[in-house]
Amino acid sequence: MESVCRAGNPDKMGKSLWKELSPGKNPPEDVNVVIEILKGGRQRFNLEGEHPFLEGVFSALAYPSDCGFVPRTCWDSGRPIEVLVLVDERTFPGCIVPARPIAVLKILGADEKRSDKVLAVPLGDPKYDSVRSAKDLPPHVEEEILHFYTTFKQSLGISANFEILGWGDENEAKKIVLHGMKVFRRKELTEKGGMDMLKTGENPELDEDEL
Repeated sequence: MESVCRAGNPDKMGKSLWKELSPGKNPPEDVNVVIEILKGGRQRFNLEGEHPFLEGVFSALAYPSDCGFVPRTCWDSGRPIEVLVLVDERTFPGCIVPARPIAVLKILGADEKRSDKVLAVPLGDPKYDSVRSAKDLPPHVEEEILHFYTTFKQSLGISANFEILGWGDENEAKKIVLHGMKVFRRKELTEKGGMDMLKTGENPELDEDEL
């Protein structure tokens, strides 16, 4: 498993891993995931900006897997596409895990905006070489993750501002990654004043049927 620690890479110091790193060698089939939350943890090492910081995750349960984001992707809300990676080896915050999307937990966030969580398996781990979809995993894996987010929502009570819509397959997961890449590119061009650079048909908006 390839690992790159941000703190140990002087070329990336003072830069945003979210904006500077590649989304992967062959997205959406394979993506890079920058780890922010470790399996069993309750703290997020926020690595999206140029100045990382530690923040608590208000959950009664520990995270069921490593969790991070795909560089150069984002939702319309401005947050990167989040990915849960099923790792067995211990990683560390800032570790880059090449992974294969296999499913997506569909979540509707505040203001009716999507906040889905992509499920992925690490590349290069023999245990997951044959895993191409969630159907190749034991049923309890998806059940555990669903239970985690359901419990998280219940713990927030009336302040919970998201709705869990259920699981989508590997094709839906890859569409989410592509959507995130297009939205990021659109925002990047907008910030640079280069919307005219967008090619016809490159509109990042997805129809409800595609999600």
